[in-house]
Amino acid sequence: MSVSKSSPVFCMQKQEYTYLGRVIKCNRKTAELSIHINTGDPDVLENSTWIFIELEGAPVPFRVESVRPKTMDVYLVLLEDYHDPEIVQRFVDSRVLLKNNDLAPADSDAGFSFQDIIGFEVIDKEFGNVGKIDDIIEGPEQDLIRVLHKGTEVLIPLVDEFFLSLDKQKKEIILDLPEGLIDIYLNES
Repeated sequence: MSVSKSSPVFCMQKQEYTYLGRVIKCNRKTAELSIHINTGDPDVLENSTWIFIELEGAPVPFRVESVRPKTMDVYLVLLEDYHDPEIVQRFVDSRVLLKNNDLAPADSDAGFSFQDIIGFEVIDKEFGNVGKIDDIIEGPEQDLIRVLHKGTEVLIPLVDEFFLSLDKQKKEIILDLPEGLIDIYLNES
């Protein structure tokens, strides 16, 4: 599937979407996509009629034909009118998004994912202000928060134990990082 620059999809703002997860595999017989869910509420996918798969940098809508859980955080999704495994194989490694108005109300924590913290200020209990979250790097074993501290990249493991508090209003995260973690990056430069 190709998306052109004149497509109405390109007119949609990325802020209209919430990151749900990533397509990790395609069943070469049934064309079902295995989608790894990174949100706090995996049921949100089961209740969705539409998902958006990011292709060539733009969210493209797909109607969901069926959804069934494979594991606690992986769901098998069959897209309506996309039953050819060769076509949907191209979606592997693509980001999966939902429109914000398809999620729970904004004051709810349902659907709030780690992707939503991009742009938040990171403050370490000992070090102080580390910088703003620039990206979430998804790894096979460990996800990382990428923070820029005065132009220097600092990678912080995305581990619940490090989180002390999160303030959505202030867009601020307070962490208790292991001693020396930030220094590893700052002493390299």
